[in-house]
Amino acid sequence: MRQKIKSRMAVLLRRWKTRGMLLVVLAVSIMAAVLVWAGASQLIGHKYVLTDGAQSVTVTLYPGTVDEACQKAGFDDKIVRSQYESGGITYLTLGDTLYAEIQRGNETIRVPFSPCTVAELLEANNITLTEDENVTPALTSYLSADAKIVIDSVTYETVTEIEEIAYGILVRESDALEKGQRQLVRSGQKGEKEVVYRVALQDGVEVGRTVLSETVLTEPVDCVYDRGTGVVEDEPSQEMAWNEGVIFPGDQTDGASGSSGTSDSDSTLSAVSGGLSTEGKDEVWSAPTDVSVNTADKRITTPDGETHSYSRVLTVKATAYHRLEDGGLITATGTTTQYGTIAVDPSVIPLGSRVFVVAEDGTSWSYGPGLAEDTGGLIKGNRIDLFFMTGTEANNFGVRTAKVYILTD
Repeated sequence: MRQKIKSRMAVLLRRWKTRGMLLVVLAVSIMAAVLVWAGASQLIGHKYVLTDGAQSVTVTLYPGTVDEACQKAGFDDKIVRSQYESGGITYLTLGDTLYAEIQRGNETIRVPFSPCTVAELLEANNITLTEDENVTPALTSYLSADAKIVIDSVTYETVTEIEEIAYGILVRESDALEKGQRQLVRSGQKGEKEVVYRVALQDGVEVGRTVLSETVLTEPVDCVYDRGTGVVEDEPSQEMAWNEGVIFPGDQTDGASGSSGTSDSDSTLSAVSGGLSTEGKDEVWSAPTDVSVNTADKRITTPDGETHSYSRVLTVKATAYHRLEDGGLITATGTTTQYGTIAVDPSVIPLGSRVFVVAEDGTSWSYGPGLAEDTGGLIKGNRIDLFFMTGTEANNFGVRTAKVYILTD
């Protein structure tokens, strides 16, 4: 019995020894594989392809770093602009080192950087702006070359200004006027408002402002026109005098009767005939006019002996436009275009203004009296557009320098 037990114990011991040997062999095999793989990696290495736009260099390191690759390739004086990997190879694009001068008050530092925004550059250098500081260029500006960054302190002051309020234009339909006629019932008047601003100053120069309050001092008065809707009676056509059609205060006609009268209620009333024609006028603006000007009294005298007072005179560039379809064009004030219609920049010549247009020398040509009642996308500043009834007249007029007298009576 004892002999059997000893025999079984001996068998079990031999089995455990065999399994132990197998485990040892397995462990040794794994360690060998790891060492072989590591050695292979060291032998194979990692490939880097570097280019600076002028040349391309390929280096292999075991395994190495980007900085080591740049140094080995001779690009240690360059900076990495971009980096990506493909197929186990690292591709690097390099460029010259960029430097930025950052000036903040009396302190200036010079730092190297890679292309980035101003905000990223400041963050990389642990610079935080305060609420009262402003940076130039803007934080969102992208820097791809040597740059200078200036951080200035911003001061604030309160400023009160008086500003104009533009008036509106009201067009009313009236059957008391013939269709096509128009009558200025009331001239527009700009209002005024007091505006309080918080103004930001940088080195004494304004860099921004915010409205704190607005107070209306004077309400604007709308410009009012009556536009005729009455029936036009057929009349024999006839040539019209060079200045016929624009009726100034004191010369207002009563409908089609032709009788004259003056409004007691509004001395600013004026009207322009809706039946205006260019017959007899097609040569007016190319013929001598002999308009005389009394600058001391601010009055002009037209060839027919009429005199008009003016408040100011402007030298402008005058162009021409014409009727594109039967019935005319509708102006910015709601009236219908006709000879005497003038497009203006309302910030220079207010709509509703009565004007007299002549050549710059005052004698070589004259458009005559007109009404500022239209606008145009290209009519900005000291520029006006004169309306003609035909394309031929408009083309012949072309572009000319003119004087515009702003009439007051």
